[in-house]
Amino acid sequence: MNIGGYQQAALIYGVVVLPSLIFSSIGLHPEIPRLPTRTAEQAAGLKDMLLGFAQLLRNRSMRALLGAGLFLAAALGVDASLWLYQYSAFYGMSSNQMLMLTAAENQ
Repeated sequence: MNIGGYQQAALIYGVVVLPSLIFSSIGLHPEIPRLPTRTAEQAAGLKDMLLGFAQLLRNRSMRALLGAGLFLAAALGVDASLWLYQYSAFYGMSSNQMLMLTAAENQ
């Protein structure tokens, strides 16, 4: 609800995420020579990828799982994007009340 809070959160996340990325990159760099290499069989093009995806969609169970996953992702996305408006406009909560609710949900 306060634009200054978003700017502070972005700065804090940047300060936390950037060192984490650098630390993990430096830590994993020595492992690069031990990574498995691709064989000629594994190097597939776009056509092979699309054929494999078409084969997946022929499976009825996979279609059901994919559909359920899409509906779940859509529902979670709508919930995540509208929760602020729901709690402030519909329930009439203040910023402090929403903070307490969020803290309680994450326990």
